[in-house]
Amino acid sequence: STPTSFSATACDSYTLPWGGSVNTSGAYSNTYTNAAGCDSVVTANVTINYSNSTFFNATACNSYVLPWGGSVTVSGAYSNTYTNAAGCDSLVTANVIINYSPVASVTPAIPDSLCNGVPVLLSEVSGAAVSYQWYNFVNPIPGETNSTYLVGGNSKKKYKVVITDINGCTDTSNVVDINR
Repeated sequence: STPTSFSATACDSYTLPWGGSVNTSGAYSNTYTNAAGCDSVVTANVTINYSNSTFFNATACNSYVLPWGGSVTVSGAYSNTYTNAAGCDSLVTANVIINYSPVASVTPAIPDSLCNGVPVLLSEVSGAAVSYQWYNFVNPIPGETNSTYLVGGNSKKKYKVVITDINGCTDTSNVVDINR
């Protein structure tokens, strides 16, 4: 009898019509006995394309925007399935670590009535920072990188501090208005 063949393409594996499964490309044959009692050979020309799986690690402060959309605020493994160039599923997993920003706070928040010539000591009190930058409203004050800042006796300005913790997360304190 005349041999017959057919082609099939699948992702990762293919179930042959006569039973069994294959996971590599190739020509797979089976011999049947036809109604006349003769052998009949059928060949499946199988192309196997493969799915793939990848991961990446990401660390962020407070939240992370996933590359496929959406935002997460809790550490964990987040996955998404794409179709790869071969038409098979491609699983991408983001292993996300979320660090939470410290909460900056300056005391005194509202200084008592101030007299001209009397300096005021402002203190950042969170205890979570590894670095500090004091600001005169929106302008960084050069060299003022300690947990305290001594405001001169004749100032009339707004002050705040930006703190950074050990994970690189930042927060901006309340604004203290010195008005004298």
